[in-house]
Amino acid sequence: MTNDPLADAHRAIGAFFCAFSRVEHELGEGVKAVYGLQNNDASDAIVAALGDVARKANLVWAAGKGARNPDGSEASAEWKAKVEVTIGRVLNCNQHDRVPLAHSLLQPNADGSVDLVRLKIDQGEVRGKDGVKWSKDDFGEKIERSNKLAGIVRLNSILPAGASG
Repeated sequence: MTNDPLADAHRAIGAFFCAFSRVEHELGEGVKAVYGLQNNDASDAIVAALGDVARKANLVWAAGKGARNPDGSEASAEWKAKVEVTIGRVLNCNQHDRVPLAHSLLQPNADGSVDLVRLKIDQGEVRGKDGVKWSKDDFGEKIERSNKLAGIVRLNSILPAGASG
């Protein structure tokens, strides 16, 4: 064990990124599935080239809108709505959780919280100087939400068996 008073904050940061990385991985698998790339030797390269989480999410979303069942019939409106809600949750988590944590100055605190300071220019004004604090509980909620989201995005949850875009 370490006597580092910031260890809890450091662990929380790492735990969040591990949890979110599973969301991004499942999105990549979703891209492969909706575009029929599962057996393509270049599938990993294609997903890697997309890079950005939002780009992957939007590709899955776009494919979901035109998805077909294995018999060629159009996927149900209910299923398409499920995809839209799920991808919306991914994009929201990315924008409000991952991006601020990845692109802020992180100032861990001894109580396990982390201050995030992210300067942005908005309508000619510098904003974000005061930053925001993520408590240990905030991290716990965000980690749990990412873990659940990864399960929802998982191929069998978001895509009907054999569906294609």
